[in-house]
Amino acid sequence: MQQLPLLLEYRRLLGREDFLVSPCNMEAVEWIDAFPDWGSANAVVVFGGQYSGKTHIAWLFSEKTG
Repeated sequence: MQQLPLLLEYRRLLGREDFLVSPCNMEAVEWIDAFPDWGSANAVVVFGGQYSGKTHIAWLFSEKTG
């Protein structure tokens, strides 16, 4: 028996099409979608555990705002 190495590429997927919207992150996505019409709010805090999608949310916001 022989093990064959697989050369798999690593690619960071941080686009909107790569983001899975679920009940736990729906509100954050709604805030991004509503920008810049945030009413009296001029800042939003995104928090969560490690690997919860905070960086992906930040990239989505950055993508929308330039």
